[in-house]
Amino acid sequence: LYLDDIVFTRLNKRQISSLVIDISKDEKHISILTKDINKIIFTQIFTMFTNLQYLTFDSSSMWHQQFLFDMPSPSVISSNLLELHIRVTDFTDLIYLLDECFNQLHTFHVNIMIIECTSSTIHRRDKLPNLRCFSLYSDMDVHDYDELIVPLLHRMLNLEKLDLQLLVYRNKGFINGNDLN
Repeated sequence: LYLDDIVFTRLNKRQISSLVIDISKDEKHISILTKDINKIIFTQIFTMFTNLQYLTFDSSSMWHQQFLFDMPSPSVISSNLLELHIRVTDFTDLIYLLDECFNQLHTFHVNIMIIECTSSTIHRRDKLPNLRCFSLYSDMDVHDYDELIVPLLHRMLNLEKLDLQLLVYRNKGFINGNDLN
């Protein structure tokens, strides 16, 4: 991504519409700079590949924590991206990606580490009319399902495929299709 002057990159960066990136953690080369590499790469992707429509951005290391929110402006924005597969740290990252960065997404697969209400949780009410497919995965306990997940699902007006794999703890009965009404 940082080889912008190479002829191949200059010729092909507008032609690339799909990109898969998998960053693995190397225990031998851990440094403070490494913690920022995921957010730097993620930001550079949309500067370099202006016609990107499909992106898988996976990081085996969990160092992508808050990779969008501690970045100074300008933020990442792409009106071309249609499908995104990504790991994020918390619910605020997920909402930020949907509301602020990728308004044309029709498919969004997200693996999230923490789903909980915090002081920084964004509570937007804008509809997400373009989103057709949404997958949300988390291995951690979810105690704020009714406060976070249900309102998010209500924003997805034209959803055709929904895949939730969550460990939900709630005081109200079972989770069923009524949550979507």
